[in-house]
Amino acid sequence: MIGQKIIRTLHAQAFSSPVFQQDWQELGSKITCLECHTTGYNPATGAYSFERVTCESCHGPFQTGHPTVPMSVTPKAELCSTCYKNTTDEWRASQRGQKDIVCEDCHDSHSQKLKADSVTALCGGCHRDRGESFTHGTHSNAGLECSNCHLFTNPRTSNPIEGLVPTGHTFSVGSDACIGCHQDAVHTRDVIISLRGEVEGIIHSTMMG
Repeated sequence: MIGQKIIRTLHAQAFSSPVFQQDWQELGSKITCLECHTTGYNPATGAYSFERVTCESCHGPFQTGHPTVPMSVTPKAELCSTCYKNTTDEWRASQRGQKDIVCEDCHDSHSQKLKADSVTALCGGCHRDRGESFTHGTHSNAGLECSNCHLFTNPRTSNPIEGLVPTGHTFSVGSDACIGCHQDAVHTRDVIISLRGEVEGIIHSTMMG
């Protein structure tokens, strides 16, 4: 059952993924990328065992006696941060990181899918009262999920630096998240200056009249 989960996951496609292949080639096919996108990578030689992330990437080398002897792994962020450094750095800065709510509390380690049918259902397992507030309620009624605001990241407009991109795992909501949907309703600085000039002109005309 677990083997069937793994075969079509992002980890199984870590090397073959068209997104990785494009970014990797644009970065000059740096061998350091293979540390996370292959299994058994040797930095001294650049050689590796498999062109994907296999079970041994997390569980370590095969142990004699398995499957009778379990190849257990401690579900800690330190393990995930080996490859997901950006994400775990963001997580550490978040309230969830400070409360030690680890990756596996939300993500299934084998399928890499959420441990719920939807993002909102997952978040609602702990944040049961948030939907009662005006902000959360109105956005939910509009069909948005928690991730639309709390995991918002700006669309990529250039190649990632060293293949690293923000993932929104601080869970904080900044103005960029609001502008992502409400661009026409949020005033930019030049619009504010223009409106201020119009208002001052109207006040001046009224006083002179």
